Amino acid sequence: MLIVKSHLVVEFTVGRRECTVLLRLVGHDGSGKVYGLSWEQADELARGIRRPDGEEGPLFVGVRMSDAAFLVPRKLAAALWEALVARARDVEEQVKAEQVAADQAILMRTGAPFGFSSDPKIQDEAAKLAAHDRTLRRAIPMPSSIKSKEAFGRPTILNRSRPLDERVEDMSPARRARVRGVLFRS
Repeated sequence: MLIVKSHLVVEFTVGRRECTVLLRLVGHDGSGKVYGLSWEQADELARGIRRPDGEEGPLFVGVRMSDAAFLVPRKLAAALWEALVARARDVEEQVKAEQVAADQAILMRTGAPFGFSSDPKIQDEAAKLAAHDRTLRRAIPMPSSIKSKEAFGRPTILNRSRPLDERVEDMSPARRARVRGVLFRS
């Protein structure tokens, strides 16, 4: 049986380095330990802490890591929970950047006024995909594109201010016979 000494946490720091959540816990005696977590591990740890709301419940929340256990005061646990969730989401976005960019490209093609990421690199990649990905362009046409109204052939000028019968009556008899012969030929 493994006996793990509990440390009372008085300070913590949650950071991000590349695709890792860094959690630094400082005990009451000044000793500190740094843990590198994947986003899944950080998310699981945050779910284990649960957000302690209100005044009811224990004064301390237990946090068990691989080689140690820590007691975190309730107020500090709430801040630790928020920081872990935020950093886990940031790291998850970076790990799944390719899929996030593809999903955001779909939103861009449909004209949605929002996206999935605020990271400029992911937004640039999504814009490139939305503009140049052949399958996406064929599946979802851009809503802002202007439909072509170009007509092919020779234009015809029509004067339809009066009905044709009235115009024929105003013509000379020779012209009237030619027009009637063309119009009413069977």
